[in-house]
Amino acid sequence: MKNEMKMKIFFKIAHYTIVDQMKAKSFYLLLGLSMGLLFLTRGCYSADYVINGQQVESILRLSRIMFQVIVMGMLLMVSMISMRIITRDQNDGSVQMFLSRPVNRWEYMLGRIIGTWLLSSGFMLILHLTLSLIIWSQTNDVNLGYIGASIVCSVNLLFIVAAVCLLSLFMPDFISALFAIGLLGIGFVSDGGYRLLSSEIFTAIAPSAAGASPAPWRIFYPKLFMVQAYADSLISKSDFVTLGPVHPLVNVFAFIILIMIFAFLFRRLFMHIKRFSGIEMKHISHMDANVALSLIGLLMVSLLGMNTFYVVYANSTAHAIEGVYPVSEYFAGFFGSL
Repeated sequence: MKNEMKMKIFFKIAHYTIVDQMKAKSFYLLLGLSMGLLFLTRGCYSADYVINGQQVESILRLSRIMFQVIVMGMLLMVSMISMRIITRDQNDGSVQMFLSRPVNRWEYMLGRIIGTWLLSSGFMLILHLTLSLIIWSQTNDVNLGYIGASIVCSVNLLFIVAAVCLLSLFMPDFISALFAIGLLGIGFVSDGGYRLLSSEIFTAIAPSAAGASPAPWRIFYPKLFMVQAYADSLISKSDFVTLGPVHPLVNVFAFIILIMIFAFLFRRLFMHIKRFSGIEMKHISHMDANVALSLIGLLMVSLLGMNTFYVVYANSTAHAIEGVYPVSEYFAGFFGSL
């Protein structure tokens, strides 16, 4: 029962995050423009391309490129959205509103992160489904790899959301987004360069360089590029060769868990956010609050008095008391002895 209540609170925070982000009209404008641009490029998939005298299968290649363009655009977009999730709550007092309820700090942090991730992943999935529908209209072939690849790439979105939220705790918002994008860029250059060195073309050109083993930091660095390479293999239905001893999804998930733990500990140990604390009210607000509390107190005393005299009247006239009035019956004993 307790775990069900915690999950309910967690989903409420995630739902609030999604609804809060969707209130912005720019969200729908950006989604509409993105889908419109995809439909405008549908003519590119029906063209024939010839390279070195050989006809190239343009539909699959171009769709895979467009798929990755959508993912990169979403990574940039989600970094901009995530940079103000935590700091905005801190500045406008929303965090006190959340923590004034029976909500643990980890539930608040996780709910905000997961809500942003679900919204951005849904946005990206809609664009990828639109792309797959365009490809289906050109080839009459349903490729479910686009859906699986989109779900795989959503792991990278979760990593960026968690990283930006952690960095925004001790960096300016825009700097934290740039720093997270820098982490992404380093991984793409490192892993992309290694895959290029391991390709058949480069092996034929420079076999000695191609056989070099990767540096240890490359093996343990977040495998964001390799996750997208794995997603690409789902679309092309080709073999996937990973870099390092573990699958890139396991690598990225491990870093996501570490980032969330660091974010929770930093917020708990260094930011010292107090429960039930907020911005001091103005004097007129204090007066309004006192008047409201006084009226509530007067109403409670009036109800208690009415119930007490009802119990006294029922006892004096030997009528049956309808209902249960434990407090009023206690006070009625004093009036009955008078």
